[in-house]
Amino acid sequence: MKRPIEKNMRLDRLLRNIAREGVKVYLLIWNAPNVGVSLHSKYVVDYMNTLHSNITALSHPGITPFAWSHHQKFVVIDDEVAFIGGIDLCYTRYDDKHYRITDPTGIYFPGRDYSNLNYSGEDNGPTKLETIDRKKTPRLPWHDVHSVVDGMAAYDAATNFIQRWNHAMASENNRKAFLMPVSLDTQPPQVYEGFSKKLYSNCEVQILRSSCMWSCGIQLPEQSIYKAYLGAIKSAKHFIYIENQYFITTISRMRPKNRILNALYERLHKAIKEKEKFRVVVVLPVYPARSLD
Repeated sequence: MKRPIEKNMRLDRLLRNIAREGVKVYLLIWNAPNVGVSLHSKYVVDYMNTLHSNITALSHPGITPFAWSHHQKFVVIDDEVAFIGGIDLCYTRYDDKHYRITDPTGIYFPGRDYSNLNYSGEDNGPTKLETIDRKKTPRLPWHDVHSVVDGMAAYDAATNFIQRWNHAMASENNRKAFLMPVSLDTQPPQVYEGFSKKLYSNCEVQILRSSCMWSCGIQLPEQSIYKAYLGAIKSAKHFIYIENQYFITTISRMRPKNRILNALYERLHKAIKEKEKFRVVVVLPVYPARSLD
């Protein structure tokens, strides 16, 4: 978590230490398919469950997904603060403003944390095992976006987790660890005291998600992320900036079903027709996550 490495700042040790202090920790881990990548989610779940009785981990969904995931990556603390974004809590994701491409001694990126996904996969394995030769191959710098929110936005993130957690527990016929949200009548979300005063305050924030039967047990799929994309593109006044690891969309084909590209086309068509000064910028990596071979 910190670099250079501090002994007790590795994620598993950090969670174990706060669990010893009485904090309840719940981990919901994606049951990834072992096709092209071996994340060994069962091993991760079993290992985390051995660390302390206050730590409960499970993987979901029970049926290995091959064509879908909701890609949710977030941490909620006391229903009061939530960290939401694109960062996986795993090897190879750490970076800082220096974006180092070399680390000969392993002081910043030890073991398999020194990685280049263009030359090696993302398989889980021994911590100290190096997946590429750091003397010959540069590491791949990591650029990602994450956000932190508090108040009602954090409460919504907590509610989303609780809904998914309880559905996962019910899927396993295990009702011993069902969770309940904090009552807003007795304990409304607080402004997190750990925030710097330099951060923005009094912002209007809306939490969006994708959700359906397999992930939350709800009959009618929720597409608030998709609907927000379409609405934002349609109402854009001057420019649209899109940055993503993947940009998979279409205008009229059956697959994929989303019509983000069609929305961009319609907005650009309107701008050209009305002679507006309007721009669309899309930034994508040259190699999203594939071998250069």
